[in-house]
Amino acid sequence: MKLSKNNFNVKNLIIKKESSKRNSNIELLRFMLCIFVVLIHVGGIFWYATPLMFCSVPTFAIITGFFLYKKEDNYVGFKFIPTIVFFIILNILITFIINLTTNSLSNINWLNYITFGTSQFWYVWAMFYTLLLSPLLILGIKCLPKYLSLFLVFVFYMTFVFPKFQNIFGWNLWLYTLVGADWTCNVFIIISAVMLGAWINKYLYVSLLLNKKFVFKACLIFLSILLTLEIVSYALIRNAVILKETNLTLYSILYFISMLSTENNAPLTIIVSFCIFSMFCILEIKPNSVINFLGKMSMIIFVSHFTIIQWVDANLIGKFGVDMISPKRDLINLGITLAISFAVSFAFVPIYGFYIKIINNIIVKIKIKLITKN
Repeated sequence: MKLSKNNFNVKNLIIKKESSKRNSNIELLRFMLCIFVVLIHVGGIFWYATPLMFCSVPTFAIITGFFLYKKEDNYVGFKFIPTIVFFIILNILITFIINLTTNSLSNINWLNYITFGTSQFWYVWAMFYTLLLSPLLILGIKCLPKYLSLFLVFVFYMTFVFPKFQNIFGWNLWLYTLVGADWTCNVFIIISAVMLGAWINKYLYVSLLLNKKFVFKACLIFLSILLTLEIVSYALIRNAVILKETNLTLYSILYFISMLSTENNAPLTIIVSFCIFSMFCILEIKPNSVINFLGKMSMIIFVSHFTIIQWVDANLIGKFGVDMISPKRDLINLGITLAISFAVSFAFVPIYGFYIKIINNIIVKIKIKLITKN
């Protein structure tokens, strides 16, 4: 059956809805957050900056919620499945190639790679669950009053932040022992951040734009004070300037300060994420194809980097005669990881774009068939 003019209009509307104009300021933020994730996993000397870098995952989730708010797509979770498949296949391919060069294929747990992926894939799966729930989450933000919805986001977030307090203070709360590992809490942190992103879009975005200078200065001052306190506290403890055995009270205070935003589910991580997102949200950057491409690279780098870090440590660092616990190791690993990750991204960003285009065309055809039947 030939499509009528109305059907062609329907197709155009669907395609227009499926495609989104990239904001270069947000794409730059995505790329920066991706580099933060790499630095966290390389570890070593870069752990001094974890109070800032651990904002990366919640900020990614805030970005998702911010753009989902007006998308009104009830099937976004199911549409994410082809992306998961692509990422798992890409991770397996990278793992196979780099380990083939060092004859270390026998050391790989291939079943785990095929079924779940490497450890950073927890975020991919957590985002999948969140996207499945996103229609209900967004509906809640739309229907509930402004401050009630924000209060619920806060309560939801803090409920799953308390396990971090348990780690800090040594509390033995049976509820959080029952809830389980940080992975479970991290899933709910992402759900909270997605809801916060939607809330920002509905209630705060215009205010941010109207008060750019104040917002930027306020966020910058807050981050500077908080991060300085955390980094100094962490440095004093790590370098044994303050010892638990000699000054328990001061040590406990410094330890508490150092942990305020050094995990995904730390007490103030979501505040740091909010500030970072707000600063980039109001940042005026003209559409830039280079920055937009860097934004596209971010997820490919995210998928590939952890395998590369492990491979470098297991097969290259020792051959260089470098101590595993040294700044030299950290810099070498970071350099090799970024070089390979960037090369993989340059190769696979176009392939991924073509793949998603095919998937979207299939989805459009399915929608047209459903519309024409009705």
